[in-house]
Amino acid sequence: MTKKKTKRILRISLLIGTPISLWFVPWTMVMAWLTPLPDTVEQQVNDALKHDFDGIIVYVDKSGKPPEFYAAGWHDRKNKIPARPNAFFKIASISKLYDAVAITKLVNDKLLSWIDPPKSSKEALERVLDLPANFEPDTAYEYSNTNYLLISDLIDKVTGTSKFQFIKERILRPLELKNTFGSIHEVNINDVMSGYYVGIEEDIKAGEYGTKLTSMIATAEDVSVFLRALNDGSIFEKEEQNIYSSIYVYNHTGLIPGYMSIAKYHKDIDAVVVQFINTTDFEGYQWNLSEMVYNRIVKILRSEKSS
Repeated sequence: MTKKKTKRILRISLLIGTPISLWFVPWTMVMAWLTPLPDTVEQQVNDALKHDFDGIIVYVDKSGKPPEFYAAGWHDRKNKIPARPNAFFKIASISKLYDAVAITKLVNDKLLSWIDPPKSSKEALERVLDLPANFEPDTAYEYSNTNYLLISDLIDKVTGTSKFQFIKERILRPLELKNTFGSIHEVNINDVMSGYYVGIEEDIKAGEYGTKLTSMIATAEDVSVFLRALNDGSIFEKEEQNIYSSIYVYNHTGLIPGYMSIAKYHKDIDAVVVQFINTTDFEGYQWNLSEMVYNRIVKILRSEKSS
């Protein structure tokens, strides 16, 4: 083959390949990323609806300042009820933070013993070396909630009461959190923000998805108060914070059908930011877009603090 023919083939390949490759670009994400950052959190919350979210709630707790509440979209799409910042929301895996604090308190009370976590990768591998794998390397990925199912049963057995009752007595009451519940069945369902899945018209909040692990509900304000207490240590007694730090993390996200949540403390601006969005699509970019919205809100808060 001559050089001239080779060049011609390459040019044709590029002409064909470029439009095809552009077809696979996630333009929704690209356009969202390129959108100029608004001046205020309120503007960003309203702009989030352009991503086909049905509703969004944002709660901002900046140290030394009154809390800020934001809401946009629908609390209930069918009945045209606007989103409200004090609505109950399924917080999904954020509840793992409460579980970890509960375990911490049981360890401190000497009702449970705690094996120190591995101090190195080698030690971690030695602990699981002879255990069977669920699949061959590089063939699959698995997210497991099994440990937290066991934790729930363990707390029930050790305390002689339900896990949530223990959480209520040792965590919620001391923090005066009156808008956190173990189940959607403990509140007026109309006060729970509706949940939607892309492609499904009806509200799915009454559906039982996941397990008791994912059924905890709370307002954004209650989650924020809990998260600040967790991060500043006021939720702990004596040596509990050292125990907790060896067990788990201090921020979390949550995702179940109809409900996406992000709750994080940002040390650089001494602020807790909680975001709830009631629209999911596990095959689309909904979660990525929710993270993008959240990060833009934090960026606005940082610019406000520096100005």
